[in-house]
Amino acid sequence: MRAPDPFLAGLARFAVTAVLLGTLAVVFEESLVALALPVFEAFLTLIDTTFRTVELSIVHSAGELFVQRLATPSHSHVLGGKVILADPSSQVSTRIAAGIVLQPLVITAALLTAWPWVRTVELVLRLAIGVPMLLILLLVDVPLTLYGFAWYKEVDLLDPERVSALITWADFMNVGGRFAMSLLVAAMATIAAPFLTRPGDSSSRQAPCA
Repeated sequence: MRAPDPFLAGLARFAVTAVLLGTLAVVFEESLVALALPVFEAFLTLIDTTFRTVELSIVHSAGELFVQRLATPSHSHVLGGKVILADPSSQVSTRIAAGIVLQPLVITAALLTAWPWVRTVELVLRLAIGVPMLLILLLVDVPLTLYGFAWYKEVDLLDPERVSALITWADFMNVGGRFAMSLLVAAMATIAAPFLTRPGDSSSRQAPCA
């Protein structure tokens, strides 16, 4: 019996995993993202030296879910030669699609299952390495992006020529950076997994799973 083509087998695994996890992500999107909100808010409190979070919530708009942040200046600061007062009544609203939190995880898991493996333990290690890595990245990225959007609103209004690493990060992640990071994490986990498994006896080695 002819062995299945490795490329087609990998593509099939990618498609099946993406469909299954994608369906779960859609069905439980709001509940899963809601679990991450306290972590997002805690990280925002640590990194955002400009704004104070008034409310971080999930909102529905035009049939889509968004993570929305309402923030106010945490202290008076100078930007573009103008003083921005820490006025609690002055609020800035930023939002990102809730799917940003889950879609890269789905893609990464699908990529990790697509590449052939010699032993099942390699696949388990890939997932154990890759998924937490990307999860940590996203738990950092979402707050940074919300912070970046708020900062961009001030910079665009008062100092549009200003160069900001924070705004550059938010722009990069929004134009495909998250998917690039998904590919990178999947590649790193796939390469690392074989080195973390014990080398088996040559007589007991199996052919790679197609």
